[in-house]
Amino acid sequence: MPATSTLFCSAALPASTPAASARAAGVRRILVHPLASVLSAFGIGVADRLAVRRASLRQVLDEAGLAAAHTALAGLEAAGAHGAHRPGR
Repeated sequence: MPATSTLFCSAALPASTPAASARAAGVRRILVHPLASVLSAFGIGVADRLAVRRASLRQVLDEAGLAAAHTALAGLEAAGAHGAHRPGR
């Protein structure tokens, strides 16, 4: 089935990115929209702003572990709020 499929690129990517993906999947055709770069820029402009932060707790969730989890969560929330509201973003 992949040999008869077409990979559709909906963003302006370097040519090697979809080519490598298509090759790995066995897809022989790639379709790039003529306005891919414009659509990509538009999508970036209208996207919600968000910040993703991660932490690993690696503790038993007893009373002390739960307190550590709350502390870690507060730190992640503060870091995320700070990162999402940087000037120029």
